[in-house]
Amino acid sequence: MVLRAIAIDGPAGAGKTVIAREVARALRFRPLYTGLMYRAITWAFLSRGIPLEDCDRMGEEAAAHTLTVDVENGDPRVMLDGQDVTPHLRLPEVDRGVSRVAACPKVREVLVALQRRVAEEGQVVLEGRDATTVIAPDACLKVFLTATRKERARRRWTAGDVQVPYSAVLEDLIRRDSADALREDGPMQVHPDAVVLDTTDLSPEDVVAMLVRLYRERCET
Repeated sequence: MVLRAIAIDGPAGAGKTVIAREVARALRFRPLYTGLMYRAITWAFLSRGIPLEDCDRMGEEAAAHTLTVDVENGDPRVMLDGQDVTPHLRLPEVDRGVSRVAACPKVREVLVALQRRVAEEGQVVLEGRDATTVIAPDACLKVFLTATRKERARRRWTAGDVQVPYSAVLEDLIRRDSADALREDGPMQVHPDAVVLDTTDLSPEDVVAMLVRLYRERCET
């Protein structure tokens, strides 16, 4: 079954969240921010003192929570058990821990099942690492966004929500790239049918226009 959906994959800092939001707005689709879901669960574990090495316990905790992603004035709002946890999602400790949480098969099983149910409804733009390979490999348009590491780190550093030196942002991004590529369960890969788009020298507006055009060419004909 081919899903009338757009799946956007790629490494940290490639612009997935911003692009997904604007493409969804242009097409009047629902955005699904899978990376923010992992961040919300990571924050929940940290705030409750759950060791990020304890995969079994994290899996049990993940299954016990209600997690939704809503959109308010075009921006994502992540609700965990009815609480808006969006302000906590870009904390440095969440940045450091999210790849470890995403590498836990039991956590991934819970979140991927939820994300697939949403994707199967169609008219969705979902973003996140392995969005194209695991969550929605049947999406009619699959995109892998990338950029140089220096550019990705610069974007995160200038985003306004990072209060650490650029060198620390770059170092953390290199660490996350390695963790995402080497994890045993769902490592970051490029789907063979995905459109690979280097956004280093492209504006968000350029990327959005390209993806809207590709969707209309590939999914509406």
